[in-house]
Amino acid sequence: MPAVEHVALVIGNADYKEAPLRNPLNDVHDVARVLRALRFEVFEVTNINRRKMIETVNDFGTRLQQAAAREIARQLARHVAKLLTGVKAGDLPIERPMKLELVINLKFAKQIGVTIPSEVLMQANKLLR
Repeated sequence: MPAVEHVALVIGNADYKEAPLRNPLNDVHDVARVLRALRFEVFEVTNINRRKMIETVNDFGTRLQQAAAREIARQLARHVAKLLTGVKAGDLPIERPMKLELVINLKFAKQIGVTIPSEVLMQANKLLR
């Protein structure tokens, strides 16, 4: 069974206006390091402005779509390989691509003074309030 791709976005800002974290940059680096050790591809950004936040989230979304496309290609290749070895098409299992979700914690964003752009909110699968 092929490895599933794991992709994470970790954002930290040392200049939150409200509810400042004690060590946001160290926290971001620590979380990113652990995720990398777990074989995640990590988008790690710190101290970014709103424009860069939107750009980063859009880039992250594009990367998630690429991961999903690769998973579909892997599934197709497995099916073709089985067909070439004589398995009947009707005996192939039905598979679906891995599920990708964008979950946004609005409560936390509000606590730290971050406004999530509507373009990003519209792409979210789930909003935590």
